[in-house]
Amino acid sequence: MRDKELYKQILGIQTPWTVTEVEVSMTAGEVTVHVKHDSGVRPTCSHCGTPCPGYDQRARTWRHLDTCQLKTLIVAEVPRVTCPTHGVVTVTVPWAESGSGFTALYEALVLVLAQRGVDSGRGPAISLKLERHCRHHAASGQAGVGSPRSNEPNTHRGR
Repeated sequence: MRDKELYKQILGIQTPWTVTEVEVSMTAGEVTVHVKHDSGVRPTCSHCGTPCPGYDQRARTWRHLDTCQLKTLIVAEVPRVTCPTHGVVTVTVPWAESGSGFTALYEALVLVLAQRGVDSGRGPAISLKLERHCRHHAASGQAGVGSPRSNEPNTHRGR
């Protein structure tokens, strides 16, 4: 299995998204996974799911769980669309909640570690800012997969 196919499987990337490149930097201790939205598939409004004309794209980066002890980042040009009802909106990505710089799985892990008191000297420290961010997403109903508020995948993800 090649690196792009491997990360497609690991991250659960499905159409209309595809892994276009995987960069491994041993000196930086990072894996960067580049993901792209298929230009042949009309993107949908993240609020109502209506297929809409494209507006532009914005570069985004998300922190994912480590891969073989290497910091893993997902990088994508995320389309924005012009919805007749909601105006210009960013398309939902299936691996992260709206407005987050972390994947849903990363946020879920942070919440589990925080609940177990990992930041109280019994393991690696979790920054208070990161913990607050993840708790905010959980409290606002945007809990990630496996988070305390949801043991099921979010139903709105992947639209």
